[in-house]
Amino acid sequence: MSTTKFATAVVYTDDVARAVDFYVRATGIEPSLYDRDLGFALLGADQSVAIASHAAGALMLADGYDTLKSAQVRGAELAFWAADVPAAFQRALDAGAFALTPPRVMPWGQTVAYVQAPEGTIVGFLTPVAA
Repeated sequence: MSTTKFATAVVYTDDVARAVDFYVRATGIEPSLYDRDLGFALLGADQSVAIASHAAGALMLADGYDTLKSAQVRGAELAFWAADVPAAFQRALDAGAFALTPPRVMPWGQTVAYVQAPEGTIVGFLTPVAA
């Protein structure tokens, strides 16, 4: 039996206010905590997505913190369940995302779409996989 439980995925960014605005507009998930002075926000009642400033990252990581030097797609993804993937994809584009993969149905029946958030994170919108 595991003694750990998933808490949150953290997106580090130069502009916390812009990132929070993007994720709220793209997903409709409002912050449950937002400390503008620290540059840190937790989104949603379950707080499974956090937005943090690079300064907050440096505060948390005692042995050092370095920012990503490239605007290229990063090696992490935030995925959100969506009943209407095409609508979620369009909402993200309207909120400032860049299209990566337009909505499509995968061979196993799941509908998926991917965007790149303004700070570089891959954001996926998906329907649940049928049992």
